[in-house]
Amino acid sequence: MTLYNQKLPILFDHKTQALFCGDDLQEAMLLKADGKPMQQVKVIFLYGRYPAVSIGGKKIHIHRLLGEYYACRELFPCEIVHHINGNCCDARRGNLKIMWAGEHATLHLTGRKLTPAQCQVIAERNRSREGIPRKKKLNIPRRAIEQLRSDGLSINAIAKHFGCDWSSIKSRTTDNPELLEKQANE
Repeated sequence: MTLYNQKLPILFDHKTQALFCGDDLQEAMLLKADGKPMQQVKVIFLYGRYPAVSIGGKKIHIHRLLGEYYACRELFPCEIVHHINGNCCDARRGNLKIMWAGEHATLHLTGRKLTPAQCQVIAERNRSREGIPRKKKLNIPRRAIEQLRSDGLSINAIAKHFGCDWSSIKSRTTDNPELLEKQANE
C-alpha cells in the first residue's frame, strides 16, 4: 500500500540485524521523501556492509539518513557518520557521530602501516568520490611553453591555449629555470 496520507505509520521489514529508533527513522524518511508518496512497508536491507532503505528509488544507508535527521541538515559529501562502538549495524542516536572524512581516516588509521595496495585502493576511492573538487593534472610540454613564450604570448594567453589556470603555467615555468631566464631577457 502506498502512503499518500503520512499519518499511517511506516512498517519496517528487517532483513538485517540493524539497531535503530523506529520513530526517528520514520521521521527521517518522511523528511527525505519531501512529501512524495511512499510504501507503508519499507524493507531494511544490507547495501554494502551497512543497513539501508530505498527512498524515491535511491538507496540510502540508515546511519547516514539518521545522521542528517539528528543534525537537522543534509550532510556534505565529505562528512562521514561514524559508528562509535564499531558495529556498523548499530544506528542508534548515541552511537552515531558526524566527522569530516580526514578526521575519520585519522581515527581509524592512526598507528597502522598501509601496504602500497591499500594506499592505491584508498586513492582510487577518493578520486571517485562525488562532490569533492579535484585539480586537473596536465602534462604540458616544456618545449610548447618555450615556443609560445618566444612567440610573445603571455602566461594568461598560454593558460587559455592549454585550457588551464595561469598558476599551472606559472608553476611549470618556475619548475624550469631556463624559462625564467628567457622571460627575464625579454
